[in-house]
Amino acid sequence: MKKLITTAFAACMALTLSAAAQEENSQPSQQDQTVRSIQYLLKRAELVRMLSAQHLIYIDDNRDKDELHLMDDAAQVMAFSLVCQDPSFDPATLNKIAAESTLQIALKVEGSPIEEAISDAMGELQGKDRITLIADVSSNVLMFKIGRRRGLFDALLTDFGTARFCKGMSSNMRARYQGLAAHFKEMQPEK
Repeated sequence: MKKLITTAFAACMALTLSAAAQEENSQPSQQDQTVRSIQYLLKRAELVRMLSAQHLIYIDDNRDKDELHLMDDAAQVMAFSLVCQDPSFDPATLNKIAAESTLQIALKVEGSPIEEAISDAMGELQGKDRITLIADVSSNVLMFKIGRRRGLFDALLTDFGTARFCKGMSSNMRARYQGLAAHFKEMQPEK
């Protein structure tokens, strides 16, 4: 799998470098530029998906750790907020929970099976692009976790209806939301 990821990334970078070299030598048509941009986008998306899938498996296999359990709670709270739109959930706090969860997922790259593949890929990237790759992978993992919970909630909505589901889950989700908000507030450095 590592070889496949490295090959996909190398092809993506070669395409970018080739496009840059061609651009210096001649002025490609707008259609050519669009095609190259789309090809680059698709190759990068493929790389991010492969890395995200491997990282997600690693995170799920290590779910017993407290910080990984927090990520699952965060995904549940965010999925619940999409379904029920509870007015007691502050959007800024939900954003903070999402940002902190994404950061925790990014920090778990160290020790993950994708660590070496990302290091190989990063060798060819500049600083900002390195951070963007890790951010894309981490965001992708979090969004998958939220989507998985949302899918479960949608199945329950079919069985119970939205009003009944939201009423039944609200106290549990509010407790998780408040716990996450307090936890991430405690993690903030004092000013």
